[in-house]
Amino acid sequence: MTSAERIRRRSESGFSLVELLVTLIVLSMIMGTTVMFFQSQNKSFIKGGEKMDLLQNARYSVSQVERLVRTLGAGVTGEQPMLVYGGDNVIAFNTDYTEVDTTDYRWAVNWNPSVDARMAEAWLLGDAGAIPNSSPSYTYPAQTFLLGSGAVSPAETKMFWFAADTTTARTDDYILWERTNAGTAEYIARNILAYPGRPFLEFFLARRLASGADTVVVASGSLLPLKRLVLTSSFTSADTANAVRPDSVRAIRINIRVTNGKTGSEERTRDFSQIIQVPNNGLPSPNVCGRSPFGPATFAAVQDTVPGSGTIILNWTRSPDHGGGEYDVRQYVLYQRDDTATVWTDPLMMVRADTTTAYSVTIAGLVTTAAYDFGIAAQDCTPSQSTITSVTQTAP
Repeated sequence: MTSAERIRRRSESGFSLVELLVTLIVLSMIMGTTVMFFQSQNKSFIKGGEKMDLLQNARYSVSQVERLVRTLGAGVTGEQPMLVYGGDNVIAFNTDYTEVDTTDYRWAVNWNPSVDARMAEAWLLGDAGAIPNSSPSYTYPAQTFLLGSGAVSPAETKMFWFAADTTTARTDDYILWERTNAGTAEYIARNILAYPGRPFLEFFLARRLASGADTVVVASGSLLPLKRLVLTSSFTSADTANAVRPDSVRAIRINIRVTNGKTGSEERTRDFSQIIQVPNNGLPSPNVCGRSPFGPATFAAVQDTVPGSGTIILNWTRSPDHGGGEYDVRQYVLYQRDDTATVWTDPLMMVRADTTTAYSVTIAGLVTTAAYDFGIAAQDCTPSQSTITSVTQTAP
């Protein structure tokens, strides 16, 4: 057999077993490397997704607390406390956060007519209950807080607290809850763990040093829990100091560690700490305009004693919102019309609201024996007016 024949036969015989084995080994190495690459990429994507979920969970939890806590004290009235209760894992405070009134909306941060009206005003004494996680158990409120007019205060009680999650096999995870007044609790977030070395909530108290410098301290030990009480004449100086201590809170820090809910090597965690300022806390209730004021308590038109004088004297006593209530009455607007008219036109005059309790204005130049309607309304700085109160009188 010639060399040419041997070469021809070898080319027709195909690959040898050794060549096939080498090829399979190379292909296996390439496939294995490719699979490992994709597995690594997949794990990276999963870890990245879990980290993003952790970050979003932490941000959502903190933002939900922050957006309400920043309004602490808004719209409270009279003796109604701003910060009601503060502990390591619970905070309760009053704020006019939600309004359901569609015709007289003024103060509230949020307007939601679908909310139960009882959840948009002060917590009523008849519905009083324990503040969650309070130790010893603290029942609130001790009274129904009212406006000067006798209406219920528009500032409701908001609460946030951390409670153990009993739905998981873990014993160290918590749920963040929210509640308004005595309403149903709603969970905000779960898969929350304790922040290393810190409580869930810390309260920064304003303090003035002996040197005159101002500083802040974190409330701890005997300073907790913070519990704002209505002052009474029976309080000692120590009682008073404890009762008003919550008013010195200037900031609140929330500390949480969020987890992906897994354990062992698959667990991922993220620590998150945020300081929330509470600029309203401890400030006196401002004398600014809120809802439309109430009209004068009384209003009367009296004939002058001189026959044929054509003079009528208008007398009224100040509005419940003048020197009380919302303290926002700026002036009284007087109206006059013939008794046959059906609408009030331009005001007759304005009378400035001052320290006077009873007012009297003389209206002269009227047609003798003619009947007139006189009206009066209280006006605030919005300016909004109360409903016009009217009387009818005949000029002498």
